[in-house]
Amino acid sequence: MKKAKVVLIFICIFFVFLFLQSCGFIPQKLCAPSNLEIIEVGPDHVILSWRDNTISEDGFEIFRKAVNEESFRKVGTVGMNSEVFEDLSVLPSRKYTYKIRAFKGGTFSDFSEPVDVVTLEPYPNPPEQLKVLDKTESSIKLTWLDRSNNEKGFRIFRSFDGERYDLLVELPMNTNIFEDRNLPPGTICHYYVTAFNDSGSSGKSNIIVVQTNEINDPPTNLKPLFPTNGSMKVNFTTVTLRWDVNDPNGDELIYDLYFGTDPIPPLKAKGLFVPQYVLSNLRPGTTYYWKIGVYDKHGNMVYGSIWTFKTKLNVPPSPPSDLRAVSVSSTEIELRWKDNSDNETGFEISRSSLSWTGYTKIGEVGENITVFRDSSLITGRQYCYKVRSKNEFGSSQWVGPVCAVAGGKDP
Repeated sequence: MKKAKVVLIFICIFFVFLFLQSCGFIPQKLCAPSNLEIIEVGPDHVILSWRDNTISEDGFEIFRKAVNEESFRKVGTVGMNSEVFEDLSVLPSRKYTYKIRAFKGGTFSDFSEPVDVVTLEPYPNPPEQLKVLDKTESSIKLTWLDRSNNEKGFRIFRSFDGERYDLLVELPMNTNIFEDRNLPPGTICHYYVTAFNDSGSSGKSNIIVVQTNEINDPPTNLKPLFPTNGSMKVNFTTVTLRWDVNDPNGDELIYDLYFGTDPIPPLKAKGLFVPQYVLSNLRPGTTYYWKIGVYDKHGNMVYGSIWTFKTKLNVPPSPPSDLRAVSVSSTEIELRWKDNSDNETGFEISRSSLSWTGYTKIGEVGENITVFRDSSLITGRQYCYKVRSKNEFGSSQWVGPVCAVAGGKDP
């Protein structure tokens, strides 16, 4: 019974002590925090955690010392019951030592055990000037400027809607070109690039939006404009070859000209940007062969057929033949003849009322024309005609005469 009273008295004294201590009548000894550790580190921050071993502290003081500093200095304070502190005043790639203590008013606990940490290297600088280097129907080639000297690599992010970006690929350090392949034609892609190292990622590069090329069709309907295929009277001093072609996609086209007297003409000019080419000093009376190769920037190549033309002879033309005169009305006589030349520029027509003398030029027609109608004649009068061919080198002999009576039968 006596022993029980002693225990009861002891318990009462203990609770009175706690009450007085909590009310501030008896100072409480502050216990040092324990288990101080680093739970996160970066190039610009360190996060500490510890165990709070005191019931009624006002807070905790955090002290730090750099490797080149002789003493600790306070870098932060947190309130009661706190067990985490983030230090945002550190520099990259530095070694630091931390310790902490609890405080209440002007009373302090012992310091915790110190803990060391080395901050990480700086974040890499973000890439700049992301742009398209090339693109096709199924690929997009990107390039950018590497503005960092400590990256471990690069990450390329891609989006098809401009909102959700997914990591497309990780590339090694010092890379500045990447080709995104196996894309459908006409696909719109959004891209940005980041650099990364052990500390984390840089900021984003600029965002670009690119569309792969639509399916490209080759040029079509390649044809000569001048000389037309088979032309027989082409000027031999100077001739401008002209051709036409259609490109369904409106691409810029480049041309190769094959030209010569061989039926399979050799290459004459390469990489022409306009559909024409001037030739000079050709041989008269010569057949030439030519064809065009046309290609676009997508690699589509098309060759035309082999076309021909023949230059004029540098001699007067041959005379016509089979000249005939027929009255076609009371006041009109029609002339017809056969063209025997391939180098005339036209025909001259002369007329007389007598078959053997007194002929006067009454008209002319162009090359390849073999008919002429003489009008406003006097009914019942006879008219006689001569015809000759001509060019820049002279005229042929006259053909005729042939005679007819206006409005009557041939004499």
